[in-house]
Amino acid sequence: VAPLTEQVERHLATHGSFRSDELVLLSGGSNDTYAQFSAVCWGLDNNGLGAGNTTTALATEAITAAARAEVALIRRMRDNGARRIVVAGAGDWSSNPFARHYLSPDYQQTGCYSPVPAEQVTAWTRQFNRIVTRAIAGMPGVHYLDLDKVLGRAMTHPARYGLVNVTEIGRAHV
Repeated sequence: VAPLTEQVERHLATHGSFRSDELVLLSGGSNDTYAQFSAVCWGLDNNGLGAGNTTTALATEAITAAARAEVALIRRMRDNGARRIVVAGAGDWSSNPFARHYLSPDYQQTGCYSPVPAEQVTAWTRQFNRIVTRAIAGMPGVHYLDLDKVLGRAMTHPARYGLVNVTEIGRAHV
């Protein structure tokens, strides 16, 4: 999936602006927390610092920068005609089936360049959402959707939402 900025750039290049009657849905942040997890845990070069050079502190700075970039994008969208924007908060993926494996102490001990506990992913998610919610407070026509509340209800009562298995990692059948 293309980064949010690229998606908005494409929309503006094609349409010139947002129509005032459009509802714009924006969902960012979760990929940013995942990118920082993979930079610290697996040593990936997601920050242009070289493989294995991202520390937790540098990853935390990158989360701040990503949240501020999303706020700037929201302002740009408003400046270009968007009048109805719903901003879905970053979801905290630290307790989903994927995370139960990769954030487990056993995996962290043997599979990570530098361990990243679940609490760190939660802290990054909260940090991202705090920056965004504070910045958009009072912006006309911009509304925040707490995605964790919605997903939490689905995880607690999966059958109500048509979900069958919320405990195992999803697998594609070949």
